[in-house]
Amino acid sequence: MTNQPVYPTVDDAYHEGKNLMRRGEKQLGVTTPGGPEDIRFRSFFGGGALVIVHAWRMMEDHDLLPPVPLFVHFLWALLFMCLYPKNEAALCTLVGRRDPKTVRGKIWPMIYGLFELRFYVILLENRKIGDTLNDCLLSIDGTDFQIAMSYCKSFWSYKFKKSGLRYEVGLSIKTGDICWLFGPFPPGDYNDLSIFNMALRGDLEQGERVESDKGYRGAAPESVNCPSYEVPDRREMSARVRLRHETANKRFKKWNILKAVYRHDILDHQAVLGAIACLTRLSFEHGEPLFPVEYDD
Repeated sequence: MTNQPVYPTVDDAYHEGKNLMRRGEKQLGVTTPGGPEDIRFRSFFGGGALVIVHAWRMMEDHDLLPPVPLFVHFLWALLFMCLYPKNEAALCTLVGRRDPKTVRGKIWPMIYGLFELRFYVILLENRKIGDTLNDCLLSIDGTDFQIAMSYCKSFWSYKFKKSGLRYEVGLSIKTGDICWLFGPFPPGDYNDLSIFNMALRGDLEQGERVESDKGYRGAAPESVNCPSYEVPDRREMSARVRLRHETANKRFKKWNILKAVYRHDILDHQAVLGAIACLTRLSFEHGEPLFPVEYDD
């Protein structure tokens, strides 16, 4: 007796996705990376089928799925975050003209389950993988996301002159993995340096520093290497590390829920970003890493 593949497989994900895209009657096309089905799937669900199935399996392994979970409801949650329809009616139409209460009740438990996965995939200790005894193991940066809120000094973000939420993101310099995610904070009250001083700075080992932009110069050179304190012959190397970090931030904003103005409860925003950060981190393992950098301080 042969063992049956464990549901869902990557093919299952494509077929379930095809049904949600109202293409259920069409034959499944080429699913290789960059092929028509892969591009279409990503445009609706934010990531490749292999990454999404991997995330589901990890949630299952760590008991993070809601009671009586259905994979199609996981796809609902991903579709919601990827497309972020303008209103609830549009979302309900996209998932098959379902009742709004039902849709909300299925989507948010999936998002929170994926958010909890961060304890297994976004780990500060991973900054040490491949360590060659550099002082700097992480690059860090603050990134802001716009929210639907009228003017409030505490939430005002100078980055886009609107209300927003601010997070601190840390990447391993050696591997590019996401190792740190901290927030949210009202950007009008907390600048990048104050957020760094609040937690991550105290978690660094003796003599350890981070690569950052000029917003962190108040902690340099003791805890930070930033443009104002760079060794001249290492400027290009440090600039490439910071450029890669910006690339990671841009990947978050490929999801429309983080690119557009966030209209839902701001208390849920942390779960949304955490869920997307987990999927982004897993995508690095499946053929979508950030570009490599040479670094030796």
